[in-house]
Amino acid sequence: GSATMQVGSTNTSTINIGVSGDTVNIPAGVTLANAGTATGFGGAALTNDFRMSIFYANDNQTISANTGTTISGNWTNSNITARLIVNPTNAAVTESSGIFTFAATGYYLITAKLNGNMSDYGNAYFYLESTDNNSSYSDAIDWTQGVQEVRRNFTFQMTGVLKIEDTSNDKVKFTVYYEEAGGQVNGNGTRLRTNAQFIKIADV
Repeated sequence: GSATMQVGSTNTSTINIGVSGDTVNIPAGVTLANAGTATGFGGAALTNDFRMSIFYANDNQTISANTGTTISGNWTNSNITARLIVNPTNAAVTESSGIFTFAATGYYLITAKLNGNMSDYGNAYFYLESTDNNSSYSDAIDWTQGVQEVRRNFTFQMTGVLKIEDTSNDKVKFTVYYEEAGGQVNGNGTRLRTNAQFIKIADV
């Protein structure tokens, strides 16, 4: 019959299985269930601490020409329940003035979409910038596109995986740079237009 065996005590302890050179066999039909932290297996363990956040710009933001500008002030993570877009209760990030702070260490899948327009012809740039000292930001991911039609909406999308080792210092923000002409970052309060999603996919 089935049985559950506990090895170790309620006090802190280290249990060794075998010695150097031994082989530990796990027979077919046996399931290893991990509710703790698995380390030393040659890669990042899948997370037991699932976290996810969806943020979107709920209003437009004016962008001046030839100035790197952080998308800020209009981010929200409120639910759009009519469209079944609901933020999980276990948040991946919080946001303040366009700066995203991670709730826990780990590997995060980040996807983002920019919807914008420019008042004249030029180049538009969309950046995910990161810092590891809570101060100096640099480009981690970028996207560039030439704009050939005045006030014609354009859309940029980016995706990447970031390793977050220090939640006090490892942070990100999204910035835009409109070369030659000003314009807008387009938001909307009832749908995901300009938006960003953060999903914790593995533990560090």
